[in-house]
Amino acid sequence: MDEHVIVDVGRSIRFEGSFDDVNLKPFSDFVRKHNSYSDREAVDALSVWLGSRTIARNESEKLGRQARVKRLLKLHLYQRLPLFTGPFVYYTLRMCAQGGILDGRAGVVYHFMQGLWYRLLVDVKSRELRTLIKDLANREHIVQVVADYSNLDAALVAEILFPAARA
Repeated sequence: MDEHVIVDVGRSIRFEGSFDDVNLKPFSDFVRKHNSYSDREAVDALSVWLGSRTIARNESEKLGRQARVKRLLKLHLYQRLPLFTGPFVYYTLRMCAQGGILDGRAGVVYHFMQGLWYRLLVDVKSRELRTLIKDLANREHIVQVVADYSNLDAALVAEILFPAARA
């Protein structure tokens, strides 16, 4: 998922330099974690498809510039591409324009899993969700079908898919 941390209380500092993220967990943990993340992201993509997802002004103002730009590009460009097109465009961008091809074997595997496999997984799940709800008119039924599919709480699914209805 595309997570952006917002510090509401306390102090933050800018870290100069680099760091190594040495993950000692097995590869299967990466796959399991991203399979779970893709459920939530597929529901987010479904909300865009339904026309209910926008970035609220107060949400946008809390984000830093880089996070705001990424979120806007994802919402207004990436998620408007035809299904299964975005992952290949994104992977090509990461490998060529951002130099991922220079990251060695481990880096290429990471870019493949994160930039192509994960994004394809989200698109496959998005398509499945669209198919499951295409003939449903009742919001409560849609929420229950999506919650059952994604293993997300029905209240969270309702908030994501139909934010105006929660008032």
